[in-house]
Amino acid sequence: MHNLLEIKRSLKLVDDLPSKFEFSKVKPEFIFLLANHKPASNSLDSELKKIEEESFYTNFCIMADLKIAIASFFGYGLFNDCIYTHTEFKEVNKSLLDIASRRKN
Repeated sequence: MHNLLEIKRSLKLVDDLPSKFEFSKVKPEFIFLLANHKPASNSLDSELKKIEEESFYTNFCIMADLKIAIASFFGYGLFNDCIYTHTEFKEVNKSLLDIASRRKN
């Protein structure tokens, strides 16, 4: 991040940067915001499984927390209650897929 900000400063892409950059030690969150996701579809679950199998995934999880946000009750507000860790989301998504499957029968 330091290097990126220095490059942006040298290219005059950002203004008013302090002379010294300080970043928090708090682990950042990388949040997927989903729109138009069909809960009855298995495609999201398949894509998340592919990500878990990638070699970068373990290192990524050390650097940042992967989370998934879902809209609730027809709303599109981003509330903390609608943001799940990757593990929590897999459980929520499984529940949604189970409900959708029962509705088809």
